[in-house]
Amino acid sequence: MRTIVAALLRRGFVIGCMLAISALSVFVPPAYGGSGTISPTDDGPYESSGLFEEYDVTDRFFLSLPGGPRHPEGLESLRLRGNTGRFRSYMADSHWGLRINRIERCFDCHPEEARNIHSARAKITCRQCHTDEPIAGISHFYSLMNPIRRHAYVCAKCHEGANVSYATYLVHSPNPGALATREVFPLLFYAFWGLTCVALGTFIVFLPHTFLWGVREFIAGRKKASGRLIRRFTPVQRLFHLLLLLSFLSQSVTGLARMYIETRWGTMLASPFGGTYGALAVHKWGGIFMLVLFAVHLVYVLRNIDWRHFFASIFGPDSILPHWTDVKLAFQHVGWFFGLAEAPRFGRWGYWEKIDYLAVFWGTMVLGVTGLLLFDALVSSRYVPGWSLNIAMWIHRIEAMLAMAHVFIIHFFIGHLR
Repeated sequence: MRTIVAALLRRGFVIGCMLAISALSVFVPPAYGGSGTISPTDDGPYESSGLFEEYDVTDRFFLSLPGGPRHPEGLESLRLRGNTGRFRSYMADSHWGLRINRIERCFDCHPEEARNIHSARAKITCRQCHTDEPIAGISHFYSLMNPIRRHAYVCAKCHEGANVSYATYLVHSPNPGALATREVFPLLFYAFWGLTCVALGTFIVFLPHTFLWGVREFIAGRKKASGRLIRRFTPVQRLFHLLLLLSFLSQSVTGLARMYIETRWGTMLASPFGGTYGALAVHKWGGIFMLVLFAVHLVYVLRNIDWRHFFASIFGPDSILPHWTDVKLAFQHVGWFFGLAEAPRFGRWGYWEKIDYLAVFWGTMVLGVTGLLLFDALVSSRYVPGWSLNIAMWIHRIEAMLAMAHVFIIHFFIGHLR
């Protein structure tokens, strides 16, 4: 009998404790953060939004990778500054305590955030993404802009099928050339300056080279033709070059139109293609066409290699690949610019033509890879982090500007105007 009474008392005690805890949970506000997150300490009661689900954070690209954008993206967010608990990224009302005039706009206080694709090109307003009322900091646990649910409750409104990786794309991307970007987004900083140095080095070498060449030929005068003509290119090669020329020109026009669509002349460039979205469609499919041409050229090259005499075929006098004798001819050519050497006698291909040819290979691969990543960001984000598209966009842009400037200034002079 005593054993039964004791068991009943124990069960009653456990049930009573559970009921007491359940009753207290009605009056005690819920915790601000989950496992691995930092809770804000600002005042005021908060209620669960019910938006958090465990599967929201299962994407393999949710955690940041080395060199990727740091705070406040990812679970390992910023620590509270000075333990004050007033870091606004974690506040339920990020504007709490600020005096804001009714006529002020978001861009009045956040001018840098105004320069983004969403605002400048798609005409999306701030409140279409920052929909919390009041506007919560993006690291506040229940904010719709929190990285754990941003893809489902913000991005997916326009981009159906957006995942966690896609939402890590930085709409308000930092200035890639700023020194501060090295701390918050190091991969973007080093990719930008690495390719910028390549572009600057190209022009530092070839602009003076082209100018001196032009001056030297002007002084020397144009020699009269002997009447004998040499056909350097076959009809198939000429047709291929024409297709490459037309596709490159269309890509240049549509790419510049998209890059500067918020300006008047960018709009003028896009108007023949039906506006910004028409120019984007032509740019995308024109890029695919250029990649097809590149693949066809690779097949053409492989078919014309004499595989039985491989090294003689790719390094012979008719090869367009560089040879050590090209270095000697290049120095002799520069010496001729200043009247210090005789004019060199080149083979079928000059050293500048070989450099141009390799530059086409380099540029096509760089523009092709980054262009394919940007072709459909939703698909790309399944295989690469969304923030890598920020890097791809700048690499694509710098390489495209390098290609256009080199072709329109240097290649046109050497190949046509000269």
